[in-house]
Parts: sequence; C-alpha cells; structure tokens
Amino acid sequence: MKKKNKAIGGMIVACLVLGLIIWDRDVSQAEQSFVEKAANNYMSEVQAELSNGMDVEVRGEYGETALIAASYRGHMQLAEFLLRSGADPNATDDNGSTALHGATANGHLEIVKLLLAYHAQPNVADKTDGRYPMIDAAMMGTPEMIQVLAEGGASLNVSTKNGRTALHWAVDNLRTENVRFLVNNGANLRPIDNTGKTALDYAKEKHHDEIIQLLEQ
Repeated sequence: MKKKNKAIGGMIVACLVLGLIIWDRDVSQAEQSFVEKAANNYMSEVQAELSNGMDVEVRGEYGETALIAASYRGHMQLAEFLLRSGADPNATDDNGSTALHGATANGHLEIVKLLLAYHAQPNVADKTDGRYPMIDAAMMGTPEMIQVLAEGGASLNVSTKNGRTALHWAVDNLRTENVRFLVNNGANLRPIDNTGKTALDYAKEKHHDEIIQLLEQ
C-alpha cells in the first residue's frame, strides 16, 4: 500500500510540474464570462467587474487573459484600459501565445504599438510551432508592422521549430514588400531550414522573379 501511495504521489508531482492536473485548469463561470466580455468589447461590464474585485489576470478556458482576448479581437480602448488596470502584457495562454501574438497575427497595428509601449516582450515563441510575432508579421502583415516590432526590440532573424526564419515565411507567402524590408534592414539571407532550403530556394521554387532579384542583389 505504501508503494502504491508513493507511486501515486510521484505521478501527482510530475503532473503538477507539467501543468496537467485537471483542477489546476478549472475556470469558474464568472472568470470565463469576464474574459468573454473582454473578447466582445463590453467595456462598461469589464470596468464594473474589476471595480467589484475581479482579478484582471483571470483565465478563460484556453488560458487566455482578458488582455489577450481583447488584443486578438482588436479592441484598442479596452486593451489600453486593461493595461492601465495592471494587466500583464506578457501573459501567455495555454499555447504560449501572448497578446502581442494575437494583435500581430490579426493586423492590429495600434494595439501592437500599445503593447510594446507597455513593455511587451516581442521575442517570445509560442509552444506549438515556435512562432514569434515577427514571424506572423512577415508572413501575413505589412512592412510597417515589421518595422514597429523591430523598433520594439524584435529580432528579424527568429525562426520557427522547422527552421524557417521570418524571411523564409515572407518568401513562402509571396510577401514581396516584406521581403524587401527584411533584406534592406539586415535580415540574414543564408539560414537553412530543416529541409535544407534557404529563402532563395523557396523563391526559385515559386518562380517569383522580383523576390529572387531581391535575394540575389
């Protein structure tokens, strides 16, 4: 019996370390409702909840905070209010994504600027693909988004788990102006991804002459 109890105890400790204890992820109805109100931009209700003692850092069912939810949806005024109320700009959800990931991936430039002003860390990779905000900006965003992130301390040379850099992703998604910005601002042209390909290799595969020229200049 003692051995069995010891084994169970060991399993619990291991689960605690890995964050796998089910009750550690329990979310109350009130907490879930608060995060949903932030996602839906219900400013007055969010303000009232905080005034009544709600913790600004409570989590929704996927580990997202109200700030992450508001930033993902592009609710600028609400995001600013949450930050002024003490929300952590570097909090992560269950996938390791931050508010900056969500704002960048969805093209919310002003929220990206806001988060960086509140010292959001741009060089943070998520737990799934190892994606950084800079990766999302390169593959889906604009040169201005890339520039804002870079000015906020983001590296141009981050890479995902498959070894693709921001430049690889910009090329693969045929974001010519993003490629131009990365090249002109010193992004490394030589990295090889896990398949042994450079950004130039991808450009040649896609027969995109303008991007090829940018990478060969």
